[in-house]
Amino acid sequence: MFKKDFIFQKLIIYLFLISPIALFSTKIGTLNDVLKPQMIKVYDNELFVVEGHKVFIYSLKDLKVKKIIGKLGEGPEEFKLDPARTLIVNVFKDYILAESRHKIIFFSRTGKFIREMKKNRTILQIVPVKKNFLIFEIDYKKDGKNHFVLDLYNSKMEKIKKLFKQKFFSYENKLFVMPDSLNYCVNDNKIYIEKSTEGFIIDIYNSDGEKIDQIERDFKKLKVSEAEKKIALKEYLNNPALVNAKKRKGEAFVNKYIKSLNIIYPDYYPPIQYITVNNNKIYIQTYEKKNGKIKYMIYNTNKKEFKEIYFPKVKKADFLVQMQGDKKFSTISNNRFYYLKNIETEDGEDWELHVEDI
Repeated sequence: MFKKDFIFQKLIIYLFLISPIALFSTKIGTLNDVLKPQMIKVYDNELFVVEGHKVFIYSLKDLKVKKIIGKLGEGPEEFKLDPARTLIVNVFKDYILAESRHKIIFFSRTGKFIREMKKNRTILQIVPVKKNFLIFEIDYKKDGKNHFVLDLYNSKMEKIKKLFKQKFFSYENKLFVMPDSLNYCVNDNKIYIEKSTEGFIIDIYNSDGEKIDQIERDFKKLKVSEAEKKIALKEYLNNPALVNAKKRKGEAFVNKYIKSLNIIYPDYYPPIQYITVNNNKIYIQTYEKKNGKIKYMIYNTNKKEFKEIYFPKVKKADFLVQMQGDKKFSTISNNRFYYLKNIETEDGEDWELHVEDI
């Protein structure tokens, strides 16, 4: 009897080891100070939550607000809101970078205002890379051949190098409602760019824009269903920019615009949906799903090896917001996956912070 139990236990352990990792979620607490969060970040022992023109800085231990930065307006420390875009926050060892469509503001880690810079409206995000800046923007053309571009600039905001470009979701007279968004990440003064328009490829550059490595692997094509196409169109039609246009110009104007669209759907999903880097590991979100969870590939840059893992399916940002940089309801920090979960209540909804150890 003992021998059978021992063999059974060994079999269970073996199956666990060879299976893709599935994790268990723990609720940290409820965010009582925000009604409509728009993105989160975790750095050290702090949680950063964007809502409107504000960035809430929470203690991760007890979810108490330590500081709120950002004001509404057009003066110093103030942000002007835009229906098509939200604030984006990046956190570094010595400072916080909060960015709107019109400017970026540098704050100390304690939330003290340092300085601000105006920016071109076509720029979606600016990320410091050592002494340079990685700039993600839209290159609009008169012939409609618009592109997302990633360029490297020096401290004088002079362009050093063009790193990558990819078709904008509106190209010529076509509208791609399920676009393969351009995803990138800056970590430890290295630039990571996924090039899923070309395959399962991630290129790695140093702070001067020199390519130092490439990760490539085979992948299985995942077909897009008709139901998923309908969901994607609905998400596009409900994006804040169109909703706002309907209020300003009327429903007839918006309906005419929608009828004029030449909507294009892909036959297959791209191999990569999103990437982020933490502790020498590249976390690669795919479009594969299993038991309500999303498959990630984790690439260990030291061991040069992949492993599979499944994280919960998390609420997506609005259609236009998804393509404006790292704006998500989840984040990875110190080998932990943090995410927001909205819970319907009698009074509306609550936002809970959950975590899974990796």
